Amino acid sequence: MTDPRSTTNPNPGREDPATVAPPGPRWWQWAWFFGLYLASLVALLVVVTLVKWVLPLPH
Repeated sequence: MTDPRSTTNPNPGREDPATVAPPGPRWWQWAWFFGLYLASLVALLVVVTLVKWVLPLPH
């Protein structure tokens, strides 16, 4: 058991807001990865479209 005097938390009954996980499941983490995945797909589509417009492949 730790010494209560050694803690840096000014409110012993409360958790530090910086260390408390957000309520519910980590939806922000899933939203971040899903958004990054969608952004990569859109970027790939844009690159392919630009390449097809600027550098048309010879038939």
